Amino acid sequence: MKAMPLKTGPKHLEENFHDLRHGPQFAETKKDHGAATARSQMIAIALKEARKRSKGGKVHIGPIRGDEGGRTDIHEMKVPDGAYVLSADIVSHLGENNTEAGLKRAHEYFGDGGKFDQDNPDEDEKRASGGKAQSQGNPVDCITAGGEYVISPRMAKKFGHGDMAYGHKLLDHISMHIRKDHISTLKNLPGPAQD
Repeated sequence: MKAMPLKTGPKHLEENFHDLRHGPQFAETKKDHGAATARSQMIAIALKEARKRSKGGKVHIGPIRGDEGGRTDIHEMKVPDGAYVLSADIVSHLGENNTEAGLKRAHEYFGDGGKFDQDNPDEDEKRASGGKAQSQGNPVDCITAGGEYVISPRMAKKFGHGDMAYGHKLLDHISMHIRKDHISTLKNLPGPAQD
């Protein structure tokens, strides 16, 4: 059976629910698998479509903010092919265990016009507000966590002196070095103050 067309964006969520709940797909699924399964399936389809379409073909570059734990990958997004994602523990250590400070520091290093970007950014890589850029090439589906930072492919390539793979290898090496430094720093901190 042909999939029912859904309207884009979260503002049409209720309308999509209604169409999916009372349309021919619901009736067929209900007949084959029962009403509860049909309802669950249609709600899942509507939510997935709303999230997917609300992104509008954009890809994420820069800080990822959220109030969940740093290892809780819940943010579904598209990142540019060749992007590098700094993990939340690395970002946090850049900010001396303060995630917001770490995101700011990561942007000062790896963002457009940052320490490692001495040239002007390419026009098609300029970020719009909210850490999004127009999609160039093939966007990659990615699930991320709050506190992580997406380095653009242009910056990863630049970091590798024109070689994307080498840039990723260097960024892996730097991430491991930062992680080891973080562990060492935590081990050497004095214990809690005694009253």
